[in-house]
Amino acid sequence: MACVEYISWVLELIMLRRFGRRTTTIFFHSITGTALANATVLKYFSDGDETFMKMSVIATFVGKMSVTGSFSVLFLFTPELFPTNLRNVGIGMCSTFSRIGAMIAPFAGTLARQTPWAPGTIFSSMCFAVTLIAVYLPETRGMDLLQTLEEVKLWYAENSGLRLRKGRKK
Repeated sequence: MACVEYISWVLELIMLRRFGRRTTTIFFHSITGTALANATVLKYFSDGDETFMKMSVIATFVGKMSVTGSFSVLFLFTPELFPTNLRNVGIGMCSTFSRIGAMIAPFAGTLARQTPWAPGTIFSSMCFAVTLIAVYLPETRGMDLLQTLEEVKLWYAENSGLRLRKGRKK
């Protein structure tokens, strides 16, 4: 299963150079959410059908590949969103929330025994939520790291993803 991570890393490098961090984040999270949702639906409705089970396994592998890309892109992207004087605090907060998620994750197996479709639905929904939130993030490719909170406020006001979508970039 770990072999699909190599594909993810190559694809990630190509996408980061060509499209930037925000678009790559959106891409990998949307693929992860879609793959998890497909794997959940296929497994739930398989009723022992071998074709459905194989398709579910393929969707799981695609999800594993894309979640690897998601993690490594966010590991690169997150520090670039904070100014120097808040970077450690920002990374620390992100690390704290990831640890909370890691503490909750083992209970997915227990939940799956009660409601088989619930863990996949929850995880894919969270991936889609991150995809929507990432639209609002600014692109950091080629930017110098920001130093102060004032620089961040100005930069976000001019480079918000939603602002660019509306065509108001100055």
